[in-house]
Amino acid sequence: MTERSEVEECWIKVSMDATESEPTQPGPSGLTVLGQFVMKHSYISALIVMMVWSITYNSWLTFALLVWSCIIWMMRDRRRYALMSAPFLALYGTILLLLSFLSGLRLRRDELYPGLPHAVLVDFDMVMYQAPCVHLGAKVFYTFSFWLLFRQQLKERREEQELKKSVESLDEVKTLPPDEEGVSPIMEMLGFAVKGTLVKYWILFCCSMFFVVSFSGNVMVYKILYIMLFLFCVILYQIRYDVWRRVLKYFWAVVVGYSMLVLIAIYMYQFKTVSGLFRQIFGMSVEGLRDLGLEQYDTVELFARILLPAAFLLACILQLHYFNQDFLELTDLENVPVRQGQTRHVFLETEIIIVVSLLCPLEHPENRLTDWGLMVDRASLLLFQALVALQRAQEMGWRLMELHSFKIVSSGIIWVSLQEVSLLNFIFLVLWALAIPFPRIRPIASSVSSVWACVMVVCKMLYQLKVIKPMEFSSNCTASLVSPNMTGLVQEGNMDELLRRSVLYVEPVDPVIWCGELRKCEDRILPCLRNHLMVLGLLVFEVTVHRHQLYYRLSNDLKAPTFSVVFQNITRQHLDQGILPCIKYFINYFYYKFGLEVCFVVAVNVIGQRMDFYALLHSVALVAVLSRRRRKSIGEVWPKYCCFTAGLMVLQYLVCIGIPPALCVDYPWRTSSQALTSNLIKWLYLPDFAMRPAPSFIFYDHLLLLCSSLQWQVFEEENRACVRLIAGENVEISRSLDPRSFTQYIPVNNFLHCRSEGLLCSLSSDISRPPS
Repeated sequence: MTERSEVEECWIKVSMDATESEPTQPGPSGLTVLGQFVMKHSYISALIVMMVWSITYNSWLTFALLVWSCIIWMMRDRRRYALMSAPFLALYGTILLLLSFLSGLRLRRDELYPGLPHAVLVDFDMVMYQAPCVHLGAKVFYTFSFWLLFRQQLKERREEQELKKSVESLDEVKTLPPDEEGVSPIMEMLGFAVKGTLVKYWILFCCSMFFVVSFSGNVMVYKILYIMLFLFCVILYQIRYDVWRRVLKYFWAVVVGYSMLVLIAIYMYQFKTVSGLFRQIFGMSVEGLRDLGLEQYDTVELFARILLPAAFLLACILQLHYFNQDFLELTDLENVPVRQGQTRHVFLETEIIIVVSLLCPLEHPENRLTDWGLMVDRASLLLFQALVALQRAQEMGWRLMELHSFKIVSSGIIWVSLQEVSLLNFIFLVLWALAIPFPRIRPIASSVSSVWACVMVVCKMLYQLKVIKPMEFSSNCTASLVSPNMTGLVQEGNMDELLRRSVLYVEPVDPVIWCGELRKCEDRILPCLRNHLMVLGLLVFEVTVHRHQLYYRLSNDLKAPTFSVVFQNITRQHLDQGILPCIKYFINYFYYKFGLEVCFVVAVNVIGQRMDFYALLHSVALVAVLSRRRRKSIGEVWPKYCCFTAGLMVLQYLVCIGIPPALCVDYPWRTSSQALTSNLIKWLYLPDFAMRPAPSFIFYDHLLLLCSSLQWQVFEEENRACVRLIAGENVEISRSLDPRSFTQYIPVNNFLHCRSEGLLCSLSSDISRPPS
């Protein structure tokens, strides 16, 4: 029976079961359910409107709304306190609306507000706008949300009073209020789907908002504190998952509280009287306060500057109060619900059957024989098959990422360290040059790399502050070009090349560039942080993939695979059973069979790409390995070859770093009486300020080290009997055997003898052919 027929039979069985089930009673319409939902959660919209009103119209009167909403958001029972505030909110909003109406009248200022200066009217939003009707309409809309909340409070209070009066009547007690009647299945399913999606992915939206808030515009101290909070959360997620889950709730609470302080501080600084007070309290200049994040904006820019922190605050509040608890239950690896005898296909079938029953009611079985019923059945079957295929593709994709995540992460981190060659990035290369051949070091390398990447991100952001001026501590090395007795570089003839290309003399030398590649990025900070953020993203990607696979196996009651293969049930016995089993076998065990040859090819490619002194060293190492000839002998020296390649990578990176240019000391092969030429310096791969060694060559060595480390693992697995039983032998055929006896190692028909006999026939025919 084919796989397709099995799926169809399963679908028909589930469909018949659904047909025999009892029909569901229709619930209220979708608009009714939506209206009930909006009214029930009108307190959320009212709190959001309070913040939006204060952002759109900056004044002391709306500042009260901002503080009011922030206090309610921090309460545990937000709905109760919001409903308690509903009468005051409705009254306060109406007063603000009347003030705006009075300010929009075409009267002079001394007639409306005699004796009040213009600055006070601006701070209290009592000035006349260019288009007063537009602003008045916006405030009417804001006030309407407060009255909706007030109406909901009156409604719930009336229902409570009626419930108390009828407490002695059992029939009336059992009567449900209108908003608790049965909901239609499609609306219930849609609600579950939306909530499940938000629980899963709203935290990703909050993380993206961290980036938007931290990296938009100029770098300021409050943005650096934002990114430090985010990096702390990421480090905990990667290193200590259990601690991360315990402190996640408190983390969001701290973020919400800090965001409120930032929003209130920026809001208050816009008032003229407060800005002067802040300068006196902190004793800082305007530029210093701007580095902190306190700056006065015009009306349009103020809306954009305050809207972003306010939107981020709302996103974090929603995550903290509405999605965090369900997210923690969903990601609990210690209490994973196991599907007893059920697969993911059963859940798909159930969901699709609900949709089918709504599109084609099942009260009468003859409805399934109509054109509409047949079309719905066929479309649902096709949808089910497509979803099953998509799920299998997802499982295959996750498995491939699990197998190759380490290769992706190590290659990405090595590439980043080569893009920004510096002393601080040397830590990344050393860790992963050792972690690639030695698996025990990999967890330490991942943890240290995460912490160090976060340190580099914070250092780069701190370096962007205006108070840090690189010219104050930069070195000027041009004074050492000519000595008092006119000796030195002028006599060697290197002056023109050094002045044109050497970093010592092109411009003043900033020492922090050599230390950590720290540069001023002007208004574009994100491109400067891209490399280290990529390191952090790769490490998070790796742990996420492994935890996802662990969750998947626990939920489906599966055991972890013993071998690092894609197809679990393919062994050496399947190799000769057809083309498809053969392809699957080589997908699993290609490197097990031909990894040594791949390493030799990569080594030759490295030599051909480099063509320098280190390529000569690689050639000597390759000849030394090949001189062992037999596979077992090569396997004995292979660990030394891996260590040699890793050590060569570290040495070359140190050469690329060189000595600090801020010392204003050039290398002897440039300043000696017999200076080396630039081409010879390039071939010897020597450190030089005029012609820096190419760091990209080290990436070729990394690829060779990666392949060699995988082959080292193959050599170790060859000695395990269980691996040889499943993957096959890697034993060499002895040269002392007769070629005609090779058939004992080849289980299928071969053309060895046919080729030799055909060759003899062709030679005999050529010999016997008469000359023309």
